[in-house]
Amino acid sequence: CPVSSGKAGNARALLSKGWVWQGKEAGWGSVQSLDVVPGMTILLPVTAGGYREDSGWTGRDEGKAVASVYEPSDTPSDEEMLSSLNNGWQSIAQHTDDVTLDWERIIRALEGMLTFSRKEHSATLTATHWHDIGKNHSSWQSAVKDALTNAGIPIRQGACPIAKFSLSESPHLRERNDDGTPKFTGYALKMELRALRQSFKPGLAHEVASALAFRQSEQAAHGRHRPIESLLAEYLIMSHHGRVRKVLRDEIPRQPKHQNDTEAVRGIANGDALAPVTIDSQELQCASLSTDCRRMGRDADGNESYTRGVLRLLTHYGPFRLAFLETLFRAADIRASIRAGKSTRSPQARSEEHTSELQSLTNL
Repeated sequence: CPVSSGKAGNARALLSKGWVWQGKEAGWGSVQSLDVVPGMTILLPVTAGGYREDSGWTGRDEGKAVASVYEPSDTPSDEEMLSSLNNGWQSIAQHTDDVTLDWERIIRALEGMLTFSRKEHSATLTATHWHDIGKNHSSWQSAVKDALTNAGIPIRQGACPIAKFSLSESPHLRERNDDGTPKFTGYALKMELRALRQSFKPGLAHEVASALAFRQSEQAAHGRHRPIESLLAEYLIMSHHGRVRKVLRDEIPRQPKHQNDTEAVRGIANGDALAPVTIDSQELQCASLSTDCRRMGRDADGNESYTRGVLRLLTHYGPFRLAFLETLFRAADIRASIRAGKSTRSPQARSEEHTSELQSLTNL
């Protein structure tokens, strides 16, 4: 609960019984004699008091422990837990078609409420085409194949290069005991599902690879002076999983083994390649990704840094509109992903339907 620094100061003795969050590196530490300052996150045991369920923070010793108000959620059924890993099977191109269609649907639904120029519409549509090509990074595809192999699931060639895959199909999850009862149910099933989920470790942020590839394509087309719509498309690609927004950076190892270790960002090394993917009849690829844009200022060719471009976006659109567009873009990706996990139609049937609907939306 939020507590003003004034009220917190008056409850110093009470707060000294708690723990303060000191960041990811240090974790929780005792408050004890520390000064209580604005911005602190303090965790108190229920025995400390200072809180009432009916009125919130009081800062006083009420003479009794705070009652637990936690209500555990109902344990999901085995079927519901299995469905959490059912993401459908789609290639990068198939998933991209879905996202493009959902983006068009959202923009059409907001027509009249969202002021969108033709250049902005065209740029954001291009962003949907590039948003997941980073999944064609060799590390990402290898991680998918390793996870599927560990799960005992054969790779579907029709879904390659893979964008969506389902670990819920693992035969291990349906093993049975000698008496014929399921081997994994309830908590045991939950742990098995967790292990399967954690077996997929790509070691990179695919959306960053996608944005870097798009960036280099746009620099080749526009040079140093990229239009604001191009920067918007790059930002939407980069931010659509929420890991990177204004600043693109990683912690540099204290003792790097290779020069590339100081130039890698989000698991992507300078010079990494993305094999070609055909999206909407166009071959998208990048022979050598550059991570130079992580640095401040401009690179050797005079191209502005990623952060400098985002600052221009904030000046042009303002933080609310930029966040709103990011949310819409993310919504299109989520809707497409949800449908992929539920669809029982063949990829060919979905593709034909999407082509028809997308054509009709474009002609409106």
